[in-house]
Amino acid sequence: MQRSIVEDQAPGKGSAGRAGSIGGENLPLVRLFVAISLPPEVLERLAALRDELPGLAWSRPETMHLTLRFIGSLPETSVPVAASALRAVRAAPFSLRLRGFGLFGGSRRGVFWAGPAPSPQLFAFKRDVDASLEAGLGLAPEHGAYRPHITLSRLKTAAPAGLRQFVGANSARFLGEFLVTSFSLFRGSLQPGGVVHRPEAVYSLPPVDCIIPI
Repeated sequence: MQRSIVEDQAPGKGSAGRAGSIGGENLPLVRLFVAISLPPEVLERLAALRDELPGLAWSRPETMHLTLRFIGSLPETSVPVAASALRAVRAAPFSLRLRGFGLFGGSRRGVFWAGPAPSPQLFAFKRDVDASLEAGLGLAPEHGAYRPHITLSRLKTAAPAGLRQFVGANSARFLGEFLVTSFSLFRGSLQPGGVVHRPEAVYSLPPVDCIIPI
């Protein structure tokens, strides 16, 4: 059975077209993204932050990940094409350190997140993923700079003063370190309880083969 992960929000805005018509035939669309999953010890450390910041609508630990590329909404028939394109990624395992917090958004809604310390290996890995998808799937280049982060909470209003103070005081706080040895292609689908993230394929580093979940 394939593993499903439920999250309250969709992965984000996509860079792929939303049309589901090929040859005049309407096809169901699926939302795809590429991400690094987090090890249990890092998830436990992030979950423990709840005690320091009560009252936030926290992401469930099992839904947390570090997105490399949000592909967007594509026809179902494009899923194996995307999975095949990612086989071209060539990267060695690398260590990733999580350090500090940040906020996205303005006066209405926002995101409270944890982020990695500066990592040339992560950005090189990201460029490899992008190049593979652009060559194998015909995906257009992303607009804007890549800002790697792990969503801890989605805010329905502007960040309260206490949270802004916490972010400023903990900008260099160590949150864990782990060895990146794989990445995944995920599908997101809307269910009554929220968005379900299901891995379509898992890729090992260094590239040996693509592991399809059973």
